[in-house]
Amino acid sequence: MVKAYARSEKEGITLLTFFHGEGLGTREKYTDWDESFLGHKSEPRMSISLPANTGSFDKKELRILMPVDPFTSLASNGSPHSPIYVQIEEVTQGLFPGDQPSQKVLYSGRVVRSIRNYQGRDNMVGFFALLIKSRLDVPMGLPCNHHCAWALFHGGCGVVEASFDEVGEIDSQDGTIATVTTPAVLSQGASDARFWKRGYLEKDGLRLSIRDYDGATNTGKFYLARAAPDSWIGGTADIRFIPGCDKTVETCRARYNAEEFFMGMGYAIPAYHPVLDSPL
Repeated sequence: MVKAYARSEKEGITLLTFFHGEGLGTREKYTDWDESFLGHKSEPRMSISLPANTGSFDKKELRILMPVDPFTSLASNGSPHSPIYVQIEEVTQGLFPGDQPSQKVLYSGRVVRSIRNYQGRDNMVGFFALLIKSRLDVPMGLPCNHHCAWALFHGGCGVVEASFDEVGEIDSQDGTIATVTTPAVLSQGASDARFWKRGYLEKDGLRLSIRDYDGATNTGKFYLARAAPDSWIGGTADIRFIPGCDKTVETCRARYNAEEFFMGMGYAIPAYHPVLDSPL
């Protein structure tokens, strides 16, 4: 049996898949073929520019140009969206009976930005993605300061997220201020005024940071880093509320009872001489 890619006469089909949502379980599939292929929707107008495959860590982006549809519209309208990953495959088919087709992955990365009406082209959306090796420019090691080095519920933090999260809904929103009246959520803030500060809201794989919250006022106002999508407002009681942490040993003791996992490097050196100077 002859491999199709070994023939001088063959045809190639590009398959494009976007992954997003909770656990990346939602998939949007497209193909440049003139008809649907292996569950991928036909979209001959799409354009893909693959970056050069090099051994370096350059941040060379993949560019995908797509027409506006329900998915691309939501991904480019400026509202928060869950992380989007993309995979591009190429199917090579032979033109002669008996030729064995092949399917190869050409690219697998994460979408880092999207632009509506890219380069002035109406109703077209530009997606730009990076490989994992192009996203490795992050600090390594543990910082040496008096705050805990662990991210809450992750790494060496021994606190279990399921013991502290709550499920509720957003009743209304004014800009980035979300009003919540779910009793279970507000009761946590009543006993610990800063319980939700620096935490986040999560739904369908999208996380929105809670910039500030003060349970002492009992107003149920959550100050978010970004406005929640309209689909989150009213009528949906499946938003997860995850608390935050200011990474001090006092909060680790009082809120989470987890001082044994605290990863701070002692107390910070004061900005004054404790023997000769006064902090006042």
